[in-house]
Amino acid sequence: YEQKQKPADERLLEKKAEAPVKPKATTTGVSVIGIRDVLLRLAKCCTPLPGDEIIGIVTKGHGISIHRANCPNVINRPDLKQVPVEWNKGSTATYSVEIEVRAFDRVGIIKDILNQIAEAKTNLREASVKTKSAGIATARLVVDIRDLKHLQDIMSRIRHNIADVIDVYRPRPA
Repeated sequence: YEQKQKPADERLLEKKAEAPVKPKATTTGVSVIGIRDVLLRLAKCCTPLPGDEIIGIVTKGHGISIHRANCPNVINRPDLKQVPVEWNKGSTATYSVEIEVRAFDRVGIIKDILNQIAEAKTNLREASVKTKSAGIATARLVVDIRDLKHLQDIMSRIRHNIADVIDVYRPRPA
């Protein structure tokens, strides 16, 4: 009795079929507790970050929307179906987050703010500045952040390393 050799591609398929199935990483960095393979999206109204307390809201046709637990769009809304969600451990995803900086307007203030962001090795996605007649500039910045600690570090750098900064904050959801 002679055993015939299987084609290489057939052996590869058999080997793949025997391999353990790994849970699929989500691009949101969030998992629904007890449910796999569900469509998730991060809410744009409150831009949750790892470290924020979060909740999942079931939407019609859009899967589960992940909100910060203190988002005004979901607080005190018993009509919304909530599901338990959690941040994935060890995620390397980055999240675009808006911060605002209020400072006394002067030549170079924006350069100083952007230098602090660059020194933190953080990507800047958007920037806009408006100055009121009282000499107060408000910079709206969108930066790529890993987690809440990273965001707090950047805000602290700006607040403590630039003398003319009045306040740095993450705007509250509308």
